[in-house]
Amino acid sequence: MDANQKKLLAETEGIIDQIKKQHWLNVHFRAFELANNAWKEHIRANARVGAKEVDSPAGAVLDDRLN
Repeated sequence: MDANQKKLLAETEGIIDQIKKQHWLNVHFRAFELANNAWKEHIRANARVGAKEVDSPAGAVLDDRLN
């Protein structure tokens, strides 16, 4: 398991813990944060593929804007 997978597993376990404690607002915020990060990574991956296909630095520019 790589570092990113370990981080995601820890986040998921944290959400499960918040559910058990019935801290619903925390659950919603953490779930939103995970979904938002996944969406950003999806956009970055598509930008990198697109930048490679057209041989442009668009992927790097998009990475900077999303961070």
